[in-house]
Amino acid sequence: MFRILRRTAFIAVLGALACSGSPESRRAGGDQAASYFPLVPGSHWRYQLSTSQGVLQLEVTAKGEQPLPRDGRVAFIMDERNLGPSLGFDETAPVAYVIDRGYVGRIHDVGYDASGKLRALGQNHPTWILPLEPREGDSWDQQNLLFESPEGEGAPMAWDADVGPPLSLTVPAGRFDGVVEIVSRYYDDAARDRGPQVIYRDYYARGVGLIKSVTEDPHGGSSERVEQVLVDYGFPAP
Repeated sequence: MFRILRRTAFIAVLGALACSGSPESRRAGGDQAASYFPLVPGSHWRYQLSTSQGVLQLEVTAKGEQPLPRDGRVAFIMDERNLGPSLGFDETAPVAYVIDRGYVGRIHDVGYDASGKLRALGQNHPTWILPLEPREGDSWDQQNLLFESPEGEGAPMAWDADVGPPLSLTVPAGRFDGVVEIVSRYYDDAARDRGPQVIYRDYYARGVGLIKSVTEDPHGGSSERVEQVLVDYGFPAP
């Protein structure tokens, strides 16, 4: 779900503390209780991100809907705040999400200007990260442009993804059952025969959202692995 540097070419992002209460009692309320990606203003998630350079804490806060500056389309904005240490990541970065043709889609390149208003940095086409109702065996692929200019130029991106069988998973935030695993792969279109450049394994719990994510470079060593786990989370009272 959440990336300080967003899922551009090679890095995915992802907090730490113990939490109280059972996961089942802390799901999002209302219609969002059934969602694997709850879009509820005022919600928050805290993650721990482990890399070869060290460990940082990441806080994600759901801000709510805002129009995108380039085309006026409404997106749901989440702020990702690096609680430290820096490790070269931005301190705060917005990420935009939209519902697109039955998928939750992420728009990679938005930011804040000096006055705190949302601004477009490039690509405005969503990358599908999760079906609204994922089922084992579902698969999809996509091509779009990153850092797209008004003239239509940009870096080509190619993705494919599939849904694995449901599983149980324990992270610092608790044990979750019926977790959905999404395995997605990023390709360099000019060298597709070399296989994926990056593989992402994202794990979502119904009514909670992303609880774990692993990013790996299949051509690199263990130093190319990034792991994120959910440590704490909360939703506003109905």
